[in-house]
Amino acid sequence: MVTKIEKKWYKKWWVWIIMSLLAIGILGNIFSPSEETTQIPNEREVTEVFPSEESTASPKTFKVGDTFVVDFIAFRVDKVTTASKVGKDILGTFMGVEADGIFYIIELTIENRAKESKNIFMDVFKIVDDQGRSFDPDAEAEIYYEVGGKKAITFGDQLQPGLPITGVKIFDLPKTAKGLKLEIECCGLITEKVYIDLGI
Repeated sequence: MVTKIEKKWYKKWWVWIIMSLLAIGILGNIFSPSEETTQIPNEREVTEVFPSEESTASPKTFKVGDTFVVDFIAFRVDKVTTASKVGKDILGTFMGVEADGIFYIIELTIENRAKESKNIFMDVFKIVDDQGRSFDPDAEAEIYYEVGGKKAITFGDQLQPGLPITGVKIFDLPKTAKGLKLEIECCGLITEKVYIDLGI
């Protein structure tokens, strides 16, 4: 009677083929570049006002008459005037409001340069002085203002593409306030601040 001798498992030819294929696969994963290291990240989209600055860079400062663009909205301060009161005299009665200090009337031109309409859904305008004080627009004075067909630019105003609007923002400031700058914080999910030196 002939006894069949079984080969040990590590001496079988098919075991060595499987082990060779596994070894090739493991070495290939080790020495091939990973997808993470070969990807090229997309460049971050930036606005015209902030072309490539780091987030810690100081805000841009412009002058009266300069046009600048933030988040596809173009701004320009055209003129700055002052007044002690805003409103009209009707039949000998003044209909308006008097300043506690002095009204600064900031005339602006704003243009939407995007392809879709935008709305002013936040109070983007403030005035800051050389003491670091911040002043909001005077909503009551803006209700009464209407000069030469111009009115106040208000919360919720709609900006259609390519149709500039001209209006005003009015601030009641102390008469002694100096170093005044109009602060504009606009307008997308990531807000940026710019300043216009009013020369006062």
